[in-house]
Amino acid sequence: MYDAGDSKANRGQDQQFKGRVSHFPDQLMNGNASIEIQNTKVTDSGIYSCIFPRLQPRQTFNIELVVAASPEPYITILDETKDWSLLQCKVRGASQEPKVEWQDSSGNILPAEEPQVSERGGRYYVTINTTVTKTGRYRCVVTQEEISHQINAEIYAFICEKLVEDQTTKVAVGWLVFAFVLGAAILAVVLAAVLFGLRATKRITVGFNRGKFMLCIGSTHINTGGLPG
Repeated sequence: MYDAGDSKANRGQDQQFKGRVSHFPDQLMNGNASIEIQNTKVTDSGIYSCIFPRLQPRQTFNIELVVAASPEPYITILDETKDWSLLQCKVRGASQEPKVEWQDSSGNILPAEEPQVSERGGRYYVTINTTVTKTGRYRCVVTQEEISHQINAEIYAFICEKLVEDQTTKVAVGWLVFAFVLGAAILAVVLAAVLFGLRATKRITVGFNRGKFMLCIGSTHINTGGLPG
């Protein structure tokens, strides 16, 4: 508030405007009560009133401030094969030039082609493409730091080749686990037989006889084959 040239801006000023609003003190005597809002945000949008209480009659002038944020980007799969998908993101009519980037589902920034930027009537149009090789969700993130605004859109890309590789890997691991379990079961049966014989005869002998490996349980002899030589 300014009263007869006396600045009382700190009294009753909203916290969201502190440090961002200035005026033109040398122009006040000429009736110029303009203010400048720096680093505008979307939340600054609204109706602003300039009031002259000392005028007779009292006068009030209203002005609407619109801080235009970028709309949600338009994304699509531009091209695809069994190995990759080409994703495209388009930003249309942003009031300030935005930063546009592709991210994966974990928030990692993806390498992309050089953005195509054009300006028409004070509005910015941006197109950016990226190629992905894994099945998953991807999003195009649009950031306007000057007005503290960010918006994104998400798309799902299905890569057939990667899915086949993943399924093949799962099958191979499954067979490996099955073979391990089967081997463990056979070993358990052999050990059970040995322990049973030991319990029945209280005696077990292991040795070599004429180049052959012999396993003896009580009076029973098991010939496991000969050694070369």
